[in-house]
Amino acid sequence: MSLSRMWLAVFKMMHQSVGRQGCGQVPAALAALTDCKQSRRTGAGKAVTTVRVAINEQGRDKAVFIDLQSWEKTAEFIASYGTKGRLFEATARLAFDQWTDTEGSQHSKHYLVTGPYQFRFLDKSSDTSEPEAPAEDG
Repeated sequence: MSLSRMWLAVFKMMHQSVGRQGCGQVPAALAALTDCKQSRRTGAGKAVTTVRVAINEQGRDKAVFIDLQSWEKTAEFIASYGTKGRLFEATARLAFDQWTDTEGSQHSKHYLVTGPYQFRFLDKSSDTSEPEAPAEDG
């Protein structure tokens, strides 16, 4: 899928969500985790998990792949229970970063950010101790 078609799919989902969840919120209801998951802690000790997700645009066979970033309890929940292929629903906002590498080249990246009370798996894992959703941040 071309980059322009990918963003068209993401922006269509954003447009469909305006009025239901507020401007800029993307409902990613039929998304699946891929095997690209990265967890870390910030200098302040906050958990951050970034995972590549596949979002199927309704009526299309091809998926849009984009990173989903989560923080604190949601990040710990995804890091602990997220496995390749697990379906989830989330409400996320679209974020954009720009940076210059050590060789002076400019880079940019779009990604989604989900927060507390905005993420849950649609299937139950075989781990019977798995909670239904992330614990409350705070």
